[in-house]
Amino acid sequence: MGPVLGKARGLGVRIALENVWEERPETLAHLIEVLPGRDAMVCLDTGHINAFSRLPAARWWELLGERVIALHLHDNDGLSDDHLPPGDGTFDFPSLAGILRRRASLPLMTFETDLAGAIEGRAHFESLLAERA
Repeated sequence: MGPVLGKARGLGVRIALENVWEERPETLAHLIEVLPGRDAMVCLDTGHINAFSRLPAARWWELLGERVIALHLHDNDGLSDDHLPPGDGTFDFPSLAGILRRRASLPLMTFETDLAGAIEGRAHFESLLAERA
């Protein structure tokens, strides 16, 4: 990974490692810390947290937040990796929105649903981001 990260740095490209089946954020936190140069960043996937971890998003953010440069936003029932619009499943999007409201800048956000779901999910998530804490 070192040469890949070095090449990416030289090209001005950021590399973000995504959580997939990890049950705990410590695994990803350790990986990005042992890679050279603090170049490896994180893409946090809400659907993967909800389906494969029993920990709240706040715990993931506590360990990885300063390195999160991208979010994959989708929802599910907590059992399968469905790509439902935010708000149509059981992920705690209000909590995530509260975390993001406290940041100086937002990470790149991708809605991982079909087009209609992306439009619906974006409207829902933007309304949560606009709420006062």
